[in-house]
Amino acid sequence: MKSRLFLSLIIPALAACFLNSCTSEAQETLEVSPASISFEAAGNENKVLKVTTNASDWSFVNSSWIEGSKSGDELVVNCKDNTSLSPREGWLRVSAGAAKPVVVKVTQKAAEPQQPSGEPVSLVSVNGVTDIKVKDENEITLSVAVSLPSPAENSVMVKLVADYDYLDAFNKSDLYHFRKAVLLESGRVTLPENVTVTIPAGRSESEALSVKVDVSGFAYDERHLLPLSLEVVENAAVSDEGRANFVLTRPKPIKNVVIYEVNETNPLNTLEYKLEDGSYFFDSAVLFSSNIIDRDGEPRLSNNANVQALLDQCAVYVQPLRDAGIKVYLGLLGHHTIAGLGNLSDKGARLFAEEVAEACYIYGLDGVFLDDEYTSYPETPKNDNYTDASLYAAGRLCYELKRAMKMKCPWETEVSYWVYGNFRTILYPVVDDGVEHPVSSFIDIVLPGYGGVGRRYADLTNANCGVAAYELNKGSVPRGELGSAVADGYGYCMWFCFHPSDKGTISNNLNRSLGGFRDAAQAFYGQTVLDPKNYYDKLGEGSFDPNPHAF
Repeated sequence: MKSRLFLSLIIPALAACFLNSCTSEAQETLEVSPASISFEAAGNENKVLKVTTNASDWSFVNSSWIEGSKSGDELVVNCKDNTSLSPREGWLRVSAGAAKPVVVKVTQKAAEPQQPSGEPVSLVSVNGVTDIKVKDENEITLSVAVSLPSPAENSVMVKLVADYDYLDAFNKSDLYHFRKAVLLESGRVTLPENVTVTIPAGRSESEALSVKVDVSGFAYDERHLLPLSLEVVENAAVSDEGRANFVLTRPKPIKNVVIYEVNETNPLNTLEYKLEDGSYFFDSAVLFSSNIIDRDGEPRLSNNANVQALLDQCAVYVQPLRDAGIKVYLGLLGHHTIAGLGNLSDKGARLFAEEVAEACYIYGLDGVFLDDEYTSYPETPKNDNYTDASLYAAGRLCYELKRAMKMKCPWETEVSYWVYGNFRTILYPVVDDGVEHPVSSFIDIVLPGYGGVGRRYADLTNANCGVAAYELNKGSVPRGELGSAVADGYGYCMWFCFHPSDKGTISNNLNRSLGGFRDAAQAFYGQTVLDPKNYYDKLGEGSFDPNPHAF
């Protein structure tokens, strides 16, 4: 009996001991003070953090530029000199047993900008042009010179170099070109035999230096960067002005505009059609279409579920096209109300244009495509947002759209205009504040109606006009007029209602359309269009499939 009693007493005792042990471990604590520290850019003395814990030991990890060492219950901290012109932020994480780790914020000031010694030099393009368009030539010559803001007090010497490490910095600074530049291969560049440049005392500019560039075999519209810069040899100070970034592009002689009926078609299909040189067959895509409607006496922008779905998911359905260098336009179409594209007053045109420009800015669009088919203009509305339908009113809207988008969007935006429906004749110049603005100042692209042949429009050049327009869903394909399109200097060709999934009103939309694309590609570029590998489906109302499907 006594043994049992002894056992019954020891078990609770052991349990209590176990529980106390667990409680002790669970209650390990850690405190570090101060909670944050800061350093100058250079020349810092050590700073000490006090570590308080009941754990048996503690440790720390830190950012790479932070230096630390343990000394009893203290953490001694310093940091490497910051030579950059940007402040930096790092951390120390202190751990002790089962206690919650403590993170100490560490900041360091930026280095003071150093004024370089010597004459401030600049590298300039002799003709002032750094955006170079190449055609069929195999080699071009670029001319650069070294300049000073004033005559040199002492002889200045610098060296011309190709800075092939500058590509990433260039693309990050080149915010509004959505087709990023690629680096021009070093084997294509021949620097002058003597790359050391001397500007004698009393002069402010060097002789021109010639840089030869092999431009053969460029794919259409690919942006090739040649970053030239200067290195100091003697008595010079080189800053960002000491570089000249040449971007060389082989532009397509004719650009193809595809207009998608987005109630039926997924615009991601644009990415599947390429030429033999790897460039895209289509250069721009129109989301067809948003509508102009009257709402409470005002002209307003309205989107159906399909257009709105593409805009709401613009990162999925719009930006991939723009990343590939394909522009995306918002279609503008009448919608059987009194509001049309050709009967807005100056006030109404400005109101509507500002709303459209806001949409282009929010969703990252490159402009608009105007189609005035579905407004009958039965009578003049009775308020100051509208006027009698006229070609002048239509031109005024184009003018206001161009102005509003330019003010709102920091990237290039364009107004494209289809000569169809109520817009079958030439628009008039626009007078604003007593100044006459020609049509070419507010319309960038003019596309002909179906069956029409390209012709000059107002004061635009052929390069701003389309050679033809094809309704692919009805089986319309190119005819013989395309053969002289390049020689005649036309800049565009229009393709409407392409259904690559063969879901259009004709069963052979894909194959028939592809044949038309190939006829055009042969006439325009001397190439064919490769077989597409995939298609992208349109699902239900307001729903698109972002996944490619193999044919």
